[in-house]
Amino acid sequence: MKTFDYIVIGGGSAGCVMASRLAEQHEVLLLEAGPKHHAWDFRVHMPAALSEVLTSTAYNYGFHTESEAELGNRRLYCPRGRVLGGSSSINGMIFVRGNPSDFDRWETRYGCTGWGYQSVLPHFKRSEDRPGNQAWLAAGSALGFPSTEDFNGAEQEGFGPFDASIADGRRQSTAVTYLDGRSSPGLTVQTGVTVNRLEFVGDQCVGVSWVNRKGGRPIQSNARKETVLCAGAIGTPQVLIRSGIGPEQELKRLAISPVWINDDIGEHLQDHLEIYVQAGIKKPVSIYPSTRGLGKLRAGVEWYLLKSGAGATNHFHAGAFLRSGLDAGYPDLQFHFLPIAMNYDGSQQVNHHGIQAHVGPMKPLSRGRVSIQSSDPFASPQIQFNYLSAEEDWAVMRRGIRLA
Repeated sequence: MKTFDYIVIGGGSAGCVMASRLAEQHEVLLLEAGPKHHAWDFRVHMPAALSEVLTSTAYNYGFHTESEAELGNRRLYCPRGRVLGGSSSINGMIFVRGNPSDFDRWETRYGCTGWGYQSVLPHFKRSEDRPGNQAWLAAGSALGFPSTEDFNGAEQEGFGPFDASIADGRRQSTAVTYLDGRSSPGLTVQTGVTVNRLEFVGDQCVGVSWVNRKGGRPIQSNARKETVLCAGAIGTPQVLIRSGIGPEQELKRLAISPVWINDDIGEHLQDHLEIYVQAGIKKPVSIYPSTRGLGKLRAGVEWYLLKSGAGATNHFHAGAFLRSGLDAGYPDLQFHFLPIAMNYDGSQQVNHHGIQAHVGPMKPLSRGRVSIQSSDPFASPQIQFNYLSAEEDWAVMRRGIRLA
């Protein structure tokens, strides 16, 4: 049983950053359930291979929600990264800081001291290194909406180009940017391991119990200072509940000894549901040819050899942040423009030139929950978003679709 200064659970979007920073001055253990982001696997490095990694079982938990009542009782696909870099290794690579008013509201209304925009701005700048689709931008201008050159600048509202977590034609996950090529003798990275529970002495967390395979012997690692839980919105409640921290009735149902009763664990889950508005076009200006036959082969070869061309971008070059109505103090709708008509995971692609706008309310009021079915760390969670259960969310979504 080895002891570290810090143990970070989850090598994802937050965990890689946290572990890398802490390891500059401390001994740190980083635990990740998925594999390494192998340099030879184009799916986690080629930006245009987004649909490939989203459907991969090697790098993706591939969860599904429970039946969503307001969506015809459908169970929606819920991809979550299961690889070093987490969901930053499988997401759409669009980089947006968030509206300054959101951060200021956290500080003033909810008492989150130190989370105001001016407080977090230096941390954003530390992590950043800095032809959009002209038809989309022109359409916004024609409708009288403002334009912006930088969604991460002083004015977010309007139509403009997106920044992306892409550099030199490669996806920049947090594993690439914070772990690769960095010499950190204090950092130990364990991939392919599953955390069972936090270990406590009294009410003090002293370490972690984990296994390297299903049915494997539990291994315990201790932390001299702190254990940092970075398992994401879906994974974090699972670890806490298995550790005896959670709703009283759920712990009783699972026969887990309580460490701390907290009925908020797993509750208040929220997500930004997106709906696509698609259209066929007559002019051959979409990226459809690069997804078929020789065009797809050409894009792959050009990316492998030069890290350029159609494979070197996520193709989400432009978008918009708009207000759903006069009562919205700042933008509450986000639009992504994609010069092809297809599902996000690459399925059901239209067999001709097309375009689509992704419509997504940014501040939905609908709330859901995450729960676990058993104390087995390998069992899938129960995810219930309760999409569109708040009437206000319907109104914002309808307005967004009309705008699109």
